[in-house]
Amino acid sequence: MVVADKDAAGELAAESIQRLIAAKPDAVLGLATGSTPLPVYRALARRIS
Repeated sequence: MVVADKDAAGELAAESIQRLIAAKPDAVLGLATGSTPLPVYRALARRIS
Protein backbone atom coordinates (compact mmCIF):
# COMPACT_ATOMS: atom_id res chain seq x y z
CA MET A 1 0.00 0.00 0.00
CA VAL A 2 1.27 3.46 -0.85
CA VAL A 3 0.43 6.34 1.48
CA ALA A 4 0.90 10.08 1.16
CA ASP A 5 3.61 10.65 3.78
CA LYS A 6 5.38 9.37 6.88
CA ASP A 7 2.53 10.42 9.16
CA ALA A 8 0.02 8.45 7.11
CA ALA A 9 2.38 5.48 7.23
CA GLY A 10 2.59 5.89 10.99
CA GLU A 11 -1.20 5.86 11.27
CA LEU A 12 -1.40 2.72 9.16
CA ALA A 13 1.21 0.94 11.25
CA ALA A 14 -0.42 2.10 14.50
CA GLU A 15 -3.74 0.71 13.32
CA SER A 16 -2.12 -2.66 12.64
CA ILE A 17 -0.46 -2.70 16.06
CA GLN A 18 -3.69 -1.71 17.78
CA ARG A 19 -5.59 -4.52 16.00
CA LEU A 20 -2.89 -7.02 16.94
CA ILE A 21 -3.03 -6.07 20.62
CA ALA A 22 -6.84 -6.19 20.64
CA ALA A 23 -6.79 -9.67 19.10
CA LYS A 24 -3.87 -10.97 21.15
CA PRO A 25 -3.35 -9.00 24.37
CA ASP A 26 -0.30 -11.09 25.29
CA ALA A 27 1.48 -10.28 22.03
CA VAL A 28 5.17 -9.46 22.38
CA LEU A 29 6.29 -6.31 20.58
CA GLY A 30 9.86 -5.44 19.71
CA LEU A 31 10.15 -1.67 19.47
CA ALA A 32 12.84 0.04 17.42
CA THR A 33 14.77 3.13 18.49
CA GLY A 34 15.83 6.13 16.50
CA SER A 35 13.79 8.61 14.49
CA THR A 36 12.34 6.27 11.84
CA PRO A 37 9.55 4.79 14.00
CA LEU A 38 8.55 8.12 15.61
CA PRO A 39 5.45 8.64 13.42
CA VAL A 40 4.19 5.21 14.52
CA TYR A 41 4.81 5.97 18.20
CA ARG A 42 3.09 9.37 17.92
CA ALA A 43 0.07 7.75 16.26
CA LEU A 44 -0.09 5.09 18.99
CA ALA A 45 0.15 7.74 21.70
CA ARG A 46 -2.81 9.62 20.21
CA ARG A 47 -4.86 6.42 20.24
CA ILE A 48 -4.32 5.75 23.95
CA SER A 49 -4.52 9.26 25.34
